[in-house]
Formats: sequence, structure tokens, C-alpha cells
Amino acid sequence: MTLPPTEIDKIYSDLQSAVRVEKNSKRIRKIESKFYSRIVEALDSLEEESIKQAPVNIDEYIAIKQRKTQIEHEFNSLFQLRFTKILRLSVYDMDDELSQLIDVEKEFLSRVKAIVKAEYDVLLNRAKPAQEVRKEKVEPAPEIRMIQPEPAKYTKKDADEFVLVRIIGDQPPIAMPERNYYLRDNDLVHLRKKFADLLINRKIAVKSEIPENL
Repeated sequence: MTLPPTEIDKIYSDLQSAVRVEKNSKRIRKIESKFYSRIVEALDSLEEESIKQAPVNIDEYIAIKQRKTQIEHEFNSLFQLRFTKILRLSVYDMDDELSQLIDVEKEFLSRVKAIVKAEYDVLLNRAKPAQEVRKEKVEPAPEIRMIQPEPAKYTKKDADEFVLVRIIGDQPPIAMPERNYYLRDNDLVHLRKKFADLLINRKIAVKSEIPENL
């Protein structure tokens, strides 16, 4: 069951307030026990609703995706501010601040403390470092797919109305009169100018040129 928009707005407002509190305080402040789960529920609801709207209302779909991005951005800010303070507790004993953590944060702190203690013992030659050396994972270059419109469906005049764009981020299926679009991050695709301009304005796509090596 998806959350109503008013509830999602409330969660977003609470998240913004939490970010302001963490910015203005050097100490960790108390949050409600279900704070993180409510954010997850809001994001899941927005994702579910965006999938429903994609085939029928592109404007509503884009607005929902932007709302989801806003919440994710605010949560990233909160995570950086709050968990920087929690990491400090892995080195210093500050019992008064421990009481401000919710259960999931206490579990995180417990795991980090174990890592810090192990490194502390290694520095004092009380333990040997782990023998296994993890190799840095090299991420492959992003795949670029060239998606051309179906030639049989368009005239030469129609071709002048198309714009080549690069897609930013994976998108759910989008139903359009001429075809269904299944767009992924870094796809290069020709779209009708009106549709392409809408995606560009919404920062879902950027105008592109045909790469020489394709």
C-alpha cells in the first residue's frame, strides 16, 4: 500500500528538519525509532506510483521521480552529518550521546567499534593484520546503447523532428504513441523533439551528438 502524498510531504518535512538540527549541533540529537523505515516507505511508495504513471502521464511520472530525488538528496545530507558523529563514538567513549542513538545506529556503531579495536591491536603488535588483501574493484565503463527509431514508421520530413539525447539514470517503461521506450542510463536515443525537450527540461536527458566510434 502506497503512502498518500500528504504523508510523504510530512516525512520529507521531518527529514529536512533533522538535517537542520544536525547541522546546527555538534552533538547527536534524538530521532524517532522508525525514522529511517518511514523514509524507506516513502521512497518505495514514490517508486511504485511512478511505475503506475509512466505509461499514462509523463508529467506526473517526472514530478514523482523528482520528489523521490529530493528525499534521497536530503537523506544523503543527513547520513553524512549524523554518521560522522556516530563514527566519532567508535573512538571516544561518550555515554551521554550513546543514549541518543536508535537501535539500528547502535548496531552500526558496535560493528565499527570492533573494526577500530582490531586495528588498534594491530598497531600495538597485539594482533596480526588480516592476510587477505582485497583487490580494488575496477568498475567497467558505462555501456552506451544506440537506439534508432524504426525507419519504416517515419518519413524524411519526420526525421527532421527528431533529437538525439543521452538518458540520465535508468527509467521505467514509457509508453508513447509511436512505440514503448525502455530507457537506461547512458542510452543514446532519437526522440521526437517535443518529447526530447520535455525530458531535457526535467534533467532526465541531455542533448547529444552521435559519437564518432558508434
